[in-house]
Order: sequence, then C-alpha cells, then structure tokens
Amino acid sequence: MLFDTNIGLFLGVILPPIIYALIIYLTSPHKSINLNRGMFFVAAGMFSVLMLPFIELLFPTWGIFVFDPFHRHFFTVAPKEEIIKYLSFYLLTRSVKLKNVHPTGIMFYYGMVGLGFAMIENLQYLANYGGEVLLVRTFTSTIAHMLFGMFAGYWVAMSKINSGKYGNRSVFGIMMSKYKELKKLVYSGIGIVSAILYHGLWNYNLSSSGKASFSIMILMLILGLVVAKFASDDLVTKYRRKLRNV
Repeated sequence: MLFDTNIGLFLGVILPPIIYALIIYLTSPHKSINLNRGMFFVAAGMFSVLMLPFIELLFPTWGIFVFDPFHRHFFTVAPKEEIIKYLSFYLLTRSVKLKNVHPTGIMFYYGMVGLGFAMIENLQYLANYGGEVLLVRTFTSTIAHMLFGMFAGYWVAMSKINSGKYGNRSVFGIMMSKYKELKKLVYSGIGIVSAILYHGLWNYNLSSSGKASFSIMILMLILGLVVAKFASDDLVTKYRRKLRNV
C-alpha cells in the first residue's frame, strides 16, 4: 500500500507537466515545436532548482527583504528563480544551438524550463508538507511557472524576429533592427522582468491577500493563459510577415 501511494504521488508530480506540454504541442502551429527537444528544456528546468543555493550565496536574503512580503517576493524570491531559469534556458540553447526555430517553439521551450522547475519544487513541497498540497499545486503553481517562462520566452522569441528597417516605425524599433545584439539583450531583459513581476505578484498575493488569495490566484491563471495565447498568436503573425518579406 505504501509503495502504491508513493507511485501515485510520483505520478502526480510527473504527469501534469507532461500533459500541459502535450496540450501546448497539439495546439501550436504544425512542426513549430519538437517535443523531444522540449524534454531537454524540462530537464534544464529541473536542474536549475539545484543552482538556487549558489544564487543565494551570491545574493543572500537579509534585512527588510526577509520580513517584508513585498520586498521578499518582488526583490528576492522571484528574481532569483527567474534569473536561474533564464540562465538554464540560455545555456541549453547555446549547447544545442537552436537554428531556424519557429518563434512559438522558443516560447514553448522556455515554458518547459518553468515546468521542470515546478516539478522539483513540487517534490520539495511534497516532502515538507505531504500529499495534500500536491493536488493544489498541480493546477496552480505548476501552470504558473510554465506561464512565467512563456512570458519571458515571448520576448526572447521577439528578439529573433527581424522585420527589417522599414518594418519598424518607431525610433526604438529602428535601433533594435540595426543593432541585433543590443536587441537580444534588451528584449531578454524585458522578458526576465516580465516573468519576475508576474511571479512576484503571484507570491505576494498568496502571502498577503488572506481569504481572497485563492480567487485572485484563479484570476491570475486565467489572465496568464489568455495573455500567453495572444502572445503565441502574435509570434505566429510576425513570423509569417517576416517570411513574406524575405
């Protein structure tokens, strides 16, 4: 019985992220995503959790950041976790040398890093608080970590779409088109900040909103899924426009 219980809990950690990944894969443009490659990014996300103690050594939590929920979540917890995810994503993309990847694929792969991170975090919560917490996290925090990654992934993907000098009407757009490396740096920074802000808001709500926290959390999940859908559609539109201009 104990063995069966442990297997059930293990599957409760492993299966939901796989199901979420399959849903995104099946609803994405044909051949825009390589599911086998996506599993490498899940593994990168799992490994990223192991690097958190090293980030803690470099940026220790102290003073007001410990006792004030706003500062703790927006300036400590969320930045550390999202920076770790970005580093994992960046290092893996440098290793596998992604070329000619559909922008939606980039957004998906970054989201997979978030799912891998959530899997290990769920195991930690399971060990500390028991199986009761797993059900809630399966349908909340696991999806949230995927969304944090997809928000950042959208901007990373955007940095790789070049609409040409005359496709950008603003001064900023023209500069980003002219200076490719600067564009990658700026857009990646925007992506990381976007993930940090939504992650920080997510954590701050859970620690500070009392009985309203669950309702706000559900609204944040719905909003996040809607935004991710619009972001994915925007990448598809811009990518098609780019191909027409080639």
